[in-house]
Amino acid sequence: MKRRHLILSFCVTLIIAFGGSAVAQQTVAPKKRKAPQEWEPDIAKFEAADRETPAPKGGILFLGSSSIRLWNLKESFPDRVTLNRGFGGSTLADTIYHFDRLVLPYEPKATVIYAGDNDVSAGLTADEVFADFKKLAALIQEKTPGVPAIYVAIKPSMKRWSMWPTQKAANDLIAAWCAEHDG
Repeated sequence: MKRRHLILSFCVTLIIAFGGSAVAQQTVAPKKRKAPQEWEPDIAKFEAADRETPAPKGGILFLGSSSIRLWNLKESFPDRVTLNRGFGGSTLADTIYHFDRLVLPYEPKATVIYAGDNDVSAGLTADEVFADFKKLAALIQEKTPGVPAIYVAIKPSMKRWSMWPTQKAANDLIAAWCAEHDG
């Protein structure tokens, strides 16, 4: 039943994303990119929660923006040990900046990352998003060797439809790089 619900939700998302092209012609002005230090309260909340109830080590770590933060991981992965460290509005650069605090304490057996649409929304080009992705990938390989990393492609949305060409270009660059690299 849950699988059918997920498939149906995915199909509805595609219909909404691609079916309303007339509405989707609206443009969204780029937002100012936050400095990574501005996320300190969010990172401190994770650390405070860990002091109160230590997070399990060796699980699947989810990092990224609000798409991760709002994901009900227990419902989606009931038989897996997961840890959600999404902080809404974050970018790849924010994840890189806070990497040691977001990743290393948990010794994950896998890391799932969703980031990129806030980067494009802040005015970054596909090449700039790709450059930040490669920095994050190098950091993951350096500091958590042998731990698989799964990157979730930037999703289209009606709100940011005007940015889809840049998002898709970033996705294409990242996919090509991933096809040539392990991990």
